[in-house]
Amino acid sequence: DAPEGEPKGARYKVKRMVRHLGGSSANSGHYVAEVEINGKYFHCNDLHGYKEISKEKFLGHKDPYLLFLERIPD
Repeated sequence: DAPEGEPKGARYKVKRMVRHLGGSSANSGHYVAEVEINGKYFHCNDLHGYKEISKEKFLGHKDPYLLFLERIPD
């Protein structure tokens, strides 16, 4: 079923994600963000700054902790 207020069959694209690295729980390890801005993709880490990454690397993560989606217009 579609989320409340969304038309059935609505499509979305991933715009941003938060990932958890290291540690065995949410209370340990480190969080990083990956974002898409104007068709470019970036890995953002407060320990190492940010760097541009490929779309394939951005979309290839199998372990996002949190996703931010944008609805694709019909």
